[in-house]
Amino acid sequence: MRRGPRNLITDVPGLAVGNATDPVARTGVTVILPDDPAIASVAVMGGAPGTRETDLLAPEQTVAAIDALVLAGGSAFGLDAAGGVMAVLVERGRGFPVGDLRVPIVPAAILFDLLNGGAKPWTRPGGPPPPYRDLGTAACLAAGTDFALGAVAPAPAPPPPAARAGSARPRSFWTAASPSAPSSRSTRSAGSGSTPTTTGRPPSRSARNSAGAAGPP
Repeated sequence: MRRGPRNLITDVPGLAVGNATDPVARTGVTVILPDDPAIASVAVMGGAPGTRETDLLAPEQTVAAIDALVLAGGSAFGLDAAGGVMAVLVERGRGFPVGDLRVPIVPAAILFDLLNGGAKPWTRPGGPPPPYRDLGTAACLAAGTDFALGAVAPAPAPPPPAARAGSARPRSFWTAASPSAPSSRSTRSAGSGSTPTTTGRPPSRSARNSAGAAGPP
């Protein structure tokens, strides 16, 4: 089998991939976006899976295709990322028709990265909202045929004590398509090696995917 020109999953015609990273939280989101609704399947494994809409992928269900696939950090909080992707797709007129409405079909799966050293103040009383909906939106908007593999930047150092204990979260994120994202030589903060933004290639060829959780939700 010959390699495609990029040696990426996006060598499959009709697929785009986008990443978005919250550098302070050391977490992120990956979106796999087919040009047209795609048939998908899933295998959920592990003792504590965290998934959304994966039951729709069973062959006997009404919905035959998906509009996007989301992989996120954040444990159960990360499932919010699919909502951000849905909002983008609604604006593009994508989704399963329900009367004159459209409901984008966006299955999602998460990884456990809550204890990787990043600041995650939304897990405590009085903290801000989780960033995953915004990360999902950013990753979807960044989707293209070229995207980062491996770590988005070098393995990040733990945030300083002020950031670790703070209640605010960053308002902007790095995306693989952003020309302003720091280079791998100049930055110390990026996605965790345990999040989908930093685990390398998407886990499947085309939209046939397997999703499972790596830890408790």
